[in-house]
Amino acid sequence: MHIIRYTEGVFKDMGLKGADNAFCYATGLMTSQKSMVKIIEKLGLEISAKSFAESLRKFFKESNRAKGDVLLRVGIFIDRRKNVYVIVDDTPDIRYGKKVFAAANQHNNTFNARLWQNTIVDCAIFHNGAYINNYFEVYVPKDYIERTTGKKGDEIEIRTKIEIAITIVKEVVAWLLSLGLSKKRIHILSDSWYDSRDLIRSIKELGVKCVQFVKRNFYVRIKGKAVRIDEYFETHKEERYFKNGEEKKVFYKETRLYVPEVGYIKFFRFKEENKEEKYIATTKLDMRSKSAYRHKKNGWKVEEIHEDLKGYFGLKECYSGKKEAYYVHLAISYLLFLIFWSYKVVYSDERTIEQIWWDYCMHHDEIIAYSGLIHNRTEELWK
Repeated sequence: MHIIRYTEGVFKDMGLKGADNAFCYATGLMTSQKSMVKIIEKLGLEISAKSFAESLRKFFKESNRAKGDVLLRVGIFIDRRKNVYVIVDDTPDIRYGKKVFAAANQHNNTFNARLWQNTIVDCAIFHNGAYINNYFEVYVPKDYIERTTGKKGDEIEIRTKIEIAITIVKEVVAWLLSLGLSKKRIHILSDSWYDSRDLIRSIKELGVKCVQFVKRNFYVRIKGKAVRIDEYFETHKEERYFKNGEEKKVFYKETRLYVPEVGYIKFFRFKEENKEEKYIATTKLDMRSKSAYRHKKNGWKVEEIHEDLKGYFGLKECYSGKKEAYYVHLAISYLLFLIFWSYKVVYSDERTIEQIWWDYCMHHDEIIAYSGLIHNRTEELWK
């Protein structure tokens, strides 16, 4: 089946109001149509922009609930003998205008500077060689609340990125357990921007495994004294090495230490040639160095999501400053990523996401959407 018809079928299978227009909007995102008006014009839809936007809002209200079940129906296969990785991170979305929802002057890790942007806290769920789901939420900074409400200081109630991450992790774990996966198979990974004791403790309380990058200045307690983890490794423990898949030496140290408010944690320090030391903390006290190193590699898979979302699925192309419109846009963008990955799995398609995306874009003029688009359609194309 062609990727266009497959994508159309996924939206249809949801059985939600506005799914037809959501499919049209999704096609617009992938073919660089940067506003609802242009999407309507390009696809020849007989609908006003206002009605189009309203139908998308109706779609969004139910889309998150239906997303996981739909992806399972269209062919995501769970292997309960294999691990599943929940990778938590955030990504910036540079936007303009002081009235834009949740936009403020925030630190951008890519440019190492403060830029006017949104920050999206999200997670990728990777299992059995494929991405099987994702979750996201927009972080609302203090500056935005002050600017739009006039509140100051203690009057402001703000959810930190750590608190958002904890909420997302709890939702994901509940979803994975509902699929029959055991807790010992679930691993929560995050980079050093989320090296929070609150996050580690919350994951530990859920009974699943935590594998977290930590900064070099992460504090542990040694004989009643607070010590930085990098300083501890400099003066303690013997350095060893193993060879990675490229036959290059990976030097490491490991230890178990007590962390206040969390309990005992196992720490690793990895050093590769011409690279900075990386520190990993895990609640799995019997984890071996090679396993921790593999988890370290898996932790970067979330960047693949961000690259594809921005490169092919229009994450950066929202021109509305309203909250509802922005969430609709993000929901469809994240859903498209999953649809393309499920297509790869269902049909054992070895092409890259980019190649499948090109295939979609080269034939988008021949799409027939639910709303009655008038285009020529040949059986040869849609096989």
